[in-house]
Amino acid sequence: MNKKKTIPSTKKRPKKRKRSTTASIHKRSNEKNIKKGKRKRQSQQKRKKRRTRKEIKRFLIELGITTVISILLFSFFRIVIFTVPRVNGYSMTMALNEGDRLFVNKVAPIKRYDLIYFIHPFTKEKVIQRVIGLQGESLYYQNDQLFINGEMKNERFLATSITQAAKENHMYTNDFTMLEKTGESMVPKDSYFVMVDNRMYETDSREFGFIQVSEVIGVVKLKWFPLHQMQKF
Repeated sequence: MNKKKTIPSTKKRPKKRKRSTTASIHKRSNEKNIKKGKRKRQSQQKRKKRRTRKEIKRFLIELGITTVISILLFSFFRIVIFTVPRVNGYSMTMALNEGDRLFVNKVAPIKRYDLIYFIHPFTKEKVIQRVIGLQGESLYYQNDQLFINGEMKNERFLATSITQAAKENHMYTNDFTMLEKTGESMVPKDSYFVMVDNRMYETDSREFGFIQVSEVIGVVKLKWFPLHQMQKF
């Protein structure tokens, strides 16, 4: 018997489609969410950095403006209202010492015994001395006592020095009259008679005469340095 030959079929079998499982779908979904979240976080971080840079820039601009305004105001007030000089010399010992820093009010009214900061009429240096005589007053010293218009005035700021001088058998302030020292019997208009606290040095109105109002820079109100010796006048 003749056997029938089997002829192989040339017809291609259809490929089987891969079916997506639920797990793979969730996986792809999670990956998309992760990438989306990452991009979102990166975008937020970029916005945050930009916002931070803007805030820093705005702060620096505001700080710069504030600093400039502060400097201008300080300069204005220093020119018009106050100054902060340094003490040179020992003519005002015991009240002031070499190197002390002071606050001087340029617009304060001047009273007797005030410490004033003024331009020396001869040397043109800026110095500090104490107001003793005011406009229209006559004065003299006798036995370490100040007399204004014939009335004795107490100089408490010299009490210790006068006591020490008495123990050493000498006067702290030598006797004199204003007429002898200045040729004037009264303090002229718009003028002051000033003296140093260290009376051994007659580098004051006893030597150079009266101080004009125009020569006065201001009134010493505070010794602020050294800090442990801060004192209000």
